[in-house]
Amino acid sequence: MDVANHDAGVASASALPSRRRPTPFWLLAAVASAIAGYLLHHSGYFSDHRLLSAVFAVVLASASGVVLVGFIANRRHPEPLPVILATGGSVVVSTPVQEDVEALAAIHARYLGRGLFVSLGPAFLRAYYAGFLSSPYGIASIAKVKGEPVGMLVGTTDQRQHRHWVIRHQVARLSILGLSALATRPLTTFRFLRTRVGRYRDGLKRARDIETRGPTPAVLTHVAVLLGARAEGVGGKLVDDFETKAREGGSETAILTTEGGSSGATDFYLGRGWGVTGTDFSLDGDAITTMKKDLT
Repeated sequence: MDVANHDAGVASASALPSRRRPTPFWLLAAVASAIAGYLLHHSGYFSDHRLLSAVFAVVLASASGVVLVGFIANRRHPEPLPVILATGGSVVVSTPVQEDVEALAAIHARYLGRGLFVSLGPAFLRAYYAGFLSSPYGIASIAKVKGEPVGMLVGTTDQRQHRHWVIRHQVARLSILGLSALATRPLTTFRFLRTRVGRYRDGLKRARDIETRGPTPAVLTHVAVLLGARAEGVGGKLVDDFETKAREGGSETAILTTEGGSSGATDFYLGRGWGVTGTDFSLDGDAITTMKKDLT
């Protein structure tokens, strides 16, 4: 879980550029695969029309199309554009819609950039956030000032059930986007193999058995506030909204992790009734603090 520091900052902020609806990944992949298949067919190696050669050509063309489109779609995250927000502007926290996914992903990339998911590119990150909006166990909130996003939060009411839902409905899309990014980023691939493979394998095994052993806590997974919008109460409103939604979803407790030391948000959460339950290290070796709150 990645949690950003919240309420400290100045009066100016950054807002995301005007959001356009991206061309569907699968449509671009299909077009690229068709072009690759045409080129293979006329290359001289697959022109005999034998079944085995045809099957191999289709698989190779499809893989090439997916990797190519994945590479193009994952070139870099959108950069926020600098604007000025009026101090004391009305902060509106609401449940985001699919059109807000790009904003959620861009804020994550800007302020929670140390995690592995950011290095897998914007297409993967958008698909990852779309899962929180679609899952019946997901919690998502977006804070806006004058219609511009200035903060976001996502979490779950039941992490095991949410993981199971993602595996059933999103695993193919996330896997293809992730693998296409890994295929073109050797350093990210090494990091993934070193820190994540074993954990994800165990997570898939656990997700197949969704029987619960008593109430599961809500999990505050990611939260970030644009630098210029801090000290305006945005982080507090997002966390309050999360706690309300978690409580309405039947959760009796909530948990989170934040960076350890002065770079984390431990004091912020202590001031909002959360308690420290321990310290540990993340998969990337960073110190983290685990916290918990009773929602009853």
